[in-house]
Amino acid sequence: MKAVVINGPGDVALTDVPDPTPGPGEVVLAVRAAGLCGTDLHVVGEAAVPGMIPGHELSGEVVHGVPGLPVGTLVAVNPLIPCGRCVRCTAGRTNLCRDRSAVGVNRHGGAAEFLALPAVACFDATGLTPERAAIVEPVACVLHGFDRLGPVAGDDVLVYGAGPMGLLAAAYARHSGAASVTVVEANEERRRGAGASSVGDLPDPPRAYGAVIDCTGSPAAIEDGLRRVARGGRYLLMGVAGTDRTASFSPFEVYDNEITIVGSRSLLWSFDRAVRLAAADPIGLDSLVSHRHSLGDYPGALAMMRAGTGLKHLISPWKETSR
Repeated sequence: MKAVVINGPGDVALTDVPDPTPGPGEVVLAVRAAGLCGTDLHVVGEAAVPGMIPGHELSGEVVHGVPGLPVGTLVAVNPLIPCGRCVRCTAGRTNLCRDRSAVGVNRHGGAAEFLALPAVACFDATGLTPERAAIVEPVACVLHGFDRLGPVAGDDVLVYGAGPMGLLAAAYARHSGAASVTVVEANEERRRGAGASSVGDLPDPPRAYGAVIDCTGSPAAIEDGLRRVARGGRYLLMGVAGTDRTASFSPFEVYDNEITIVGSRSLLWSFDRAVRLAAADPIGLDSLVSHRHSLGDYPGALAMMRAGTGLKHLISPWKETSR
């Protein structure tokens, strides 16, 4: 089969590799769509594992099934496969498992024509388009973030970042009854496309927001957002900062205003809800897809993402790909 294989940091290539063989309890999927996100830049960059096939956002059609997932079923894939034995798993916090495997990170992912993976990672997506099913994973991440944040009905909400995650968070806040939603974005192209604001457009002294959500991982954005949380308000960190990055804040302000700061890592008990939300689609998922690529276009798609071009880039493994 054809697959995108990581050769080293920043080096990926379309390669012929053996078709996958399923193990016990595993299915084989013909991958129908695979999304790219910032995690993929990390996976093929500084965290590159030679020989690995990337791609953790994906949908596929079952070509080797198990009971409950017959051949022909379209599925969305939860890429987190916890160990099930550690203290975090037994406490129900499987997204914090240190011994987990992750599709497209430390086990082969969806940038390939076929993929074998445990059936428990597959959620029936019958009725969805393959593209929408591939976006279920980031939707599940947003739902977990809001589980951590708590209800936003009646709140003024401020979201940093107008990339796919920021736009999903903003749309879900509106869907959840927020009184107002303001989106801040530094990239001019994304700002225009989303009707977002720049930090310079926000009032200073800062207006107070009941809930502030960071989807950038930028220390400057994080610091600015913390200044704008209302007394008694909440701050959610969903953006992924580099492990060596730090942000400054006033501990006194957090104390004096009783600000709640929470982190949200990946997804937890939210994938089935994300499938249902994607089916009803009250938040306009299809509008997120800006570019569609073949497997051979994968390096170019990564370059466009690094440049901040477009929103959600999707790979269609069977598009313009010769065996």
